[in-house]
Amino acid sequence: EPPGQWLGCGAEALHLFGSVEGAALSNVMNGFSPDGKVALCQNSQNSKRVYAYDNVFSPAKSVSIAWAGAEADERSKIQFAHDDAVKTALQFLEQHAAYTRRGRNGSELEQLSGFLIATYQHSTSREQDPQLHTHALIMNIAERNDGTWGTIIGRNLYAWRTAATAVYQCHLAKELQKLGYTTTLGVNGKSFEIVGVSD
Repeated sequence: EPPGQWLGCGAEALHLFGSVEGAALSNVMNGFSPDGKVALCQNSQNSKRVYAYDNVFSPAKSVSIAWAGAEADERSKIQFAHDDAVKTALQFLEQHAAYTRRGRNGSELEQLSGFLIATYQHSTSREQDPQLHTHALIMNIAERNDGTWGTIIGRNLYAWRTAATAVYQCHLAKELQKLGYTTTLGVNGKSFEIVGVSD
């Protein structure tokens, strides 16, 4: 599988670019700076803290089968379309779901510029059949408007998850149509399938 990749406004703020490295990932998941020297949130020492929120973006099975069976060049194009759709969905989440609490007992809500995200692309399901998908680990730390850092409000991610999945599906369908694929609404009405890929 390809190495993880840093994304989001938080990654830019911490100068995390390109591939995810284990030490930096462990440190930020524990609420510290990437080098582990500075605590970025009040509960960084708490072993019961929520480290991150896993958001998975996965196309319908017909897309994964078309991707797995394609020649290298075509496979890369499908993979790029998937990656682009994931990034678009994560930007949507940053615009709508990025909040923290401030003030006495967390009584004040503050909208954030975005998230610190580590993405991991995988190619198979648990059953080991083709299943292109990306895990987007949204860290439970984010930079606030005054330059300090704190935790995020996780329930906002759950509230906006369905909408973000719809953004991913729509963007991916559009990009695959540009590549010449014909798509149709899936049986569940929440995703699409590529026409011509049999059960």
